[in-house]
Amino acid sequence: MSRLSRAGISILLLSIPVMSQGERITLDRIVESLSEPEFAKEFPISLWTSAVLTKGIAFTAGSDELGRITKAAIAGKHPPEQIPSLLLACLRVCEKCRSEALAPMTFEDVKALFSWGFSPAGVHKEVLARGGVDIPNNESTARALREAGGSDELVNSLAPSDSRPPPPMDGYQIMRLGRVQPFGGEPEGSLHLEFDLPVKGKREFVFWNNALYVKSGPAALPESTFRAHCNNIAPTNEKAGSFSIAISSDWPETKEPKGLTRKPKGAPVEAGYGPFGPNGQMAFRILVADDKATAKRHWVSLSWKPTAP
Repeated sequence: MSRLSRAGISILLLSIPVMSQGERITLDRIVESLSEPEFAKEFPISLWTSAVLTKGIAFTAGSDELGRITKAAIAGKHPPEQIPSLLLACLRVCEKCRSEALAPMTFEDVKALFSWGFSPAGVHKEVLARGGVDIPNNESTARALREAGGSDELVNSLAPSDSRPPPPMDGYQIMRLGRVQPFGGEPEGSLHLEFDLPVKGKREFVFWNNALYVKSGPAALPESTFRAHCNNIAPTNEKAGSFSIAISSDWPETKEPKGLTRKPKGAPVEAGYGPFGPNGQMAFRILVADDKATAKRHWVSLSWKPTAP
């Protein structure tokens, strides 16, 4: 004996367009109507699919609930190829399912997408839509994302390089580095330094990503007399020779061919791009050495731009 009559189902489906605001379809209504073989032709699954997409559901579309719907459809002898459409409709309008699917991603969520074979572009698209939560912005995160197959765009979305805390580098101190403008991703940039050099002193600076390091020596570089600013982060994933470098100071500068190193004539300053950064990553290095017998204030400017292909 049918628990729902033919007339009862007809009234139920016809009433859907005028159901009150917020009144949604219950699981029992779907299961009871689908489980009766005598109603399969007159009330196909497609009617319930349309009804679900129109009014939503009053239950969470979990595995148990979807299993009950599938079991009822099979018992009612509905065409198997129509069942997935109804299940997908239930998932689409399920409030809890949508909130979970749109929740900010953890680092484990991101790695899971790669393990499922998602493309780097697909992972990045989902990260942009959902955002990230509790993902440390550090070099370990950036390295793990790249090892998993992440693109530079994905890495900078979850661990922005311009705000990433710099890692320590043995034998170097991290100096305060100002910005003259927000970083915009341009391929060229410049760095400007102003500092005191002791008698017959030497300084080695390393400009890596958004950090400036100075090699520790007998006389530490006092922050109170040091000034530095840049208009872009230093590239960290390019090859040596990818940039033409210009180095200028308060000495006359010679015109030399493009290359890794530019050295002003008579000036104890030179610069290069190579594996000088933390853990051997690519970075700019500036060497300053003055053999004069008097202390002197120095001003050094480094600029770079990609070499022509």
